[in-house]
Amino acid sequence: MANDTLAIIMAAGYGRRMGTIDVPKVMLPDREGRPFIADALTFLRYDKGIDFAVLSRREPSFGPLHDYLGSHPQREGFSVVYQERKPEGLHVLALMNEYARRGTFYGHASRYLNVIALPGDHKLTADQLNLDDLAAAHKINNSGLTMVFSRGWNSPKAHKDHLDLDKKGRIRRYWRESRDAKEPKIGEKVTGTGVWMLSTQLVGSRKKAAISALGFWGVPFLSGYSNAFPYFIEPGWDGVRDTPDTIGK
Repeated sequence: MANDTLAIIMAAGYGRRMGTIDVPKVMLPDREGRPFIADALTFLRYDKGIDFAVLSRREPSFGPLHDYLGSHPQREGFSVVYQERKPEGLHVLALMNEYARRGTFYGHASRYLNVIALPGDHKLTADQLNLDDLAAAHKINNSGLTMVFSRGWNSPKAHKDHLDLDKKGRIRRYWRESRDAKEPKIGEKVTGTGVWMLSTQLVGSRKKAAISALGFWGVPFLSGYSNAFPYFIEPGWDGVRDTPDTIGK
């Protein structure tokens, strides 16, 4: 195997929060009429050092996504793998549960030392996040888990994320509050990009997958097990698509 890292573009969401049951969320249009997943596919520029896969579903409603992927000019640069279980909270925790339970893509991902989870529905491109730099930081820190953030609360419509680090710069606590949250008494204001880099040793642990079943609130417990570090992109990024009123914006 030439590469030790697999980047999985998470595209298996139904889009129920967006009110689009019959259209995968990643196929909703941005302001230019492109599907959301087009931004995630820009990361294929790193395919010389990282292997790529798109996590989808076999259900008929995902047909438009498969048609789009099949006609993509870089189709030979990624595999398509499938999630059989229903979504389970925060996307990367759902991935961990699928993997640790030896789900359908376990055989594909288990050959790698690291997995990068890339959200298929965020306004985040390869111009804003350098995956080579992320992978290098993950290795230097000997991190089991690296979470990617932008500093500050960058969108009034987004949830308010908080990050508290220890003296070594490791994640001690990461939590989320409502959109009307006040200034944090401890920690730093951040905007989560939804990008996580994990060692497959961490991803494949059934014990840690059980912890991750707690959903978003499992993250503090998970970081305590994983030697977790943050990785920061340029401040000001506000590209999370998490509400229906962001469609086309």
